Amino acid sequence: MKKPLLLCLPLLLAACLPLAGMPPEGPTQASSSAGTAPDSPDAATAGSGATLDLGSADAPLTLLLFTNHACAYCRDFQETILPRLRSNYIDKGTLRLRTALLPIRKYPASAVEAAAVFCAGKQGKGREMHDTLLDATEHSEQMTTAAAGVLRLDGKAFAVCMASPEAAAYAEEQESLAAAFDVTLVPTLILGNEKRVGLPTYADLRGWIENEKAGR
Repeated sequence: MKKPLLLCLPLLLAACLPLAGMPPEGPTQASSSAGTAPDSPDAATAGSGATLDLGSADAPLTLLLFTNHACAYCRDFQETILPRLRSNYIDKGTLRLRTALLPIRKYPASAVEAAAVFCAGKQGKGREMHDTLLDATEHSEQMTTAAAGVLRLDGKAFAVCMASPEAAAYAEEQESLAAAFDVTLVPTLILGNEKRVGLPTYADLRGWIENEKAGR
């Protein structure tokens, strides 16, 4: 039987905050968060290409990650936790990681960067664009154009896509997906029927995954 989502204490979150005037980072302890997901992370398909996936669609477990390219803790997840997740779970077919982008008002380039991921995906390089933007020290429209050049995308097609209603709709779609799961902070992770906010230690994340496996 799945346990209910737990109440969080916002002051304990290691998360990037979406409200203007608030600090982007906090302590490094992750917390469980209140709220009810509309379904499991497998249902996070709000339109075509709504999430960036790693791992087999047939994996028995799905971890949904909400992130933002300008969030330092999200970059830490990418650099320190994701490689271990890949080698221990994703590459072994145990876990699929679904990544969704949460545009945040305090990071003005959020929507543009989400659109850039969408448009790079049109050329088969959505994940590469996502990784490049997470590594970036500058976040702006100019940076997304530069990233497209680094990734050797078709510049004209990329520019046309970036100006398209579809790209703007993708950024809005990501925000709607976050709202559906009651996500307002990044990083936020959802596994099964539990949501946790903030950067976890790998040991805690592994324990969470192992407990979920045992409950299957």
